[in-house]
Amino acid sequence: MGDNMCLIDKCNQLFKESCLAAFPAVEIDPSFYPALDLEHGDIASRLPQVIGEQLRIDAASAGEELLKRLKGVVSQACLKDNFINVRFERHELVEEVFSGYSSGNSNESLPHEHIIVLPPPHHGLSGLAYIRLCSAALLQKVLLKRAGASVGLRMLCFDKEIDAFAPKELLAFLLRIVEERSFSPAEVSREFTQQLQNRGANDAQLHVWLSTRSLSKRDFKGIVGAKLKLFAHTPEMTWLMPWSESALVDFRASLAESGALLFHLMRPLPALELDLSACRLPENSNLFWLVRNTQLRLNRIFPEGSSKEGSVQSPTQEFEPWSLVRRVLLRHRFFEWFEMRAAYYGEVRQYFAAIEDLLIAANCYMNAPDYRRRAAQRLLSRREIEFVTGIEDRISDIINLSNLLTI
Repeated sequence: MGDNMCLIDKCNQLFKESCLAAFPAVEIDPSFYPALDLEHGDIASRLPQVIGEQLRIDAASAGEELLKRLKGVVSQACLKDNFINVRFERHELVEEVFSGYSSGNSNESLPHEHIIVLPPPHHGLSGLAYIRLCSAALLQKVLLKRAGASVGLRMLCFDKEIDAFAPKELLAFLLRIVEERSFSPAEVSREFTQQLQNRGANDAQLHVWLSTRSLSKRDFKGIVGAKLKLFAHTPEMTWLMPWSESALVDFRASLAESGALLFHLMRPLPALELDLSACRLPENSNLFWLVRNTQLRLNRIFPEGSSKEGSVQSPTQEFEPWSLVRRVLLRHRFFEWFEMRAAYYGEVRQYFAAIEDLLIAANCYMNAPDYRRRAAQRLLSRREIEFVTGIEDRISDIINLSNLLTI
């Protein structure tokens, strides 16, 4: 692999060369990306599927041919569900994180102006399902603004200006909508579609949050047929509903803690498994509490004003248990990528899943007896201290986001 390149760029280069050698009729960018599910690899690419679609050949066979050509060059690669998955060697990942290589997460080529459109309410969608869908749209708006983009939040079909609403105000407004439920689904769907098509002339990138029940098939086809500059974000129905009988009561009781409530709503759990009362409790299932508790734990390791000078440890004595350290290193390394995707492509739920995995793995690592002993005796290596400092930086990023949601 070449020098002074991040690992994703190296894999892209190697697989592009392999693709050109095996399938000279096509030139495709492998486009490896950080994996959310780390079971099969650290990064993944749908390259075999793209080759299969372009050449009309079996995707699995294409993937196997690519891996065969790179045998001995990429040591830990596999084909799973027609995705190529690559796992980094331990020394590669450690070098990647501590080398200072650019992660290539520039926003310069991405659209600057965005309009996020909340979905129309629908009788087939429960009140809390509607609120959870709108909450994801709100989080995308906050992340886009944090990235420096120009963004507006719109609710078509209602004569109400919501762009200036603080998060807590918007949640309360959404609650009033679902409690009143004074709308005609068919009329709302048609009016929503018409207004959305009218906005298509705007140069801004449109983002529309929908459920599979938000629009009629005819109205949805009308949007698609209009060829708008549009991303449609449609979470699976199990994430949206059904809810437990007490969920709406718990939501109303949690409105005062808007930051904790919004973090909790974005957890990667089906609606039926999400206990909204937990966002008011000091426990790990409260993601908002877990963020702040992790920060307190890190502060106790290195109190303000204390020295962060580390001891000299051999490579075999640091970063154990490696299975936990690997997860934290990967989430730390690709944190900006997940946030960029959440902001510009609406992958908000994936971003919060990565946050939760980072927090759980970091706390498990800090619970390891050997780590606790060496931290108490100030025997952490210099790179371990850098590692902990990196976690602190990520926690600060997450807390800064939570502060924007508690207004």
